[in-house]
Amino acid sequence: MDPEDRDQAVAQLKAAAKAGGVLAWLVTWWPVFQAGIGNDIDKIHELATDGASAQVTWHMDPTPAPQPPKPSTGGGTQSGSGDSDRGGDTGPVTSAVPQPPKPPQPTTVLETTGGETHTWTNYTNAGGVEGPTIPGQTTVQISCRLQGFKVANGNPWWYRIAQPGWDNRFYASADAFYNNGATSGSLRGTPWVDEAVPTC
Repeated sequence: MDPEDRDQAVAQLKAAAKAGGVLAWLVTWWPVFQAGIGNDIDKIHELATDGASAQVTWHMDPTPAPQPPKPSTGGGTQSGSGDSDRGGDTGPVTSAVPQPPKPPQPTTVLETTGGETHTWTNYTNAGGVEGPTIPGQTTVQISCRLQGFKVANGNPWWYRIAQPGWDNRFYASADAFYNNGATSGSLRGTPWVDEAVPTC
């Protein structure tokens, strides 16, 4: 714009402003004038508004950085154990699966024969299938005692033989054993049965 044209525009704007009401129009259309004639019109606006610039300054504040969460000072419930602050994650905790107790081994009592002793599968009649004969003065494992066939002197007690080879399948008359801890000698006067042997 020529200096003459600019001065003429300034004079016209001042006259219009003094006439009243034009200032609002000027503010409304000011972006259009500013886009068209730039700083020249801005200078005119400064003159009309006692030095106030019409230029708009954009100011953008930086985005505030996120603040870390404040530690809790209340009496809330703390999850986990205290060791987690000292050792970190120790991995999954595994517990051993309890094993069922092993069945107790059957107890046996050692008894010694006073002579050759025949064994049978049927203790009620001293019959059935004959098993291996137990040699005299031989100590074997006895699992239990029970009453059955009465031998010549009336003794009704029988032993179930647990010793390997007999395997609780054969029985022998208790009258053929010492039944008192002896391992040799005569059977005369010995007990009919050892009461330490459990009943079947």
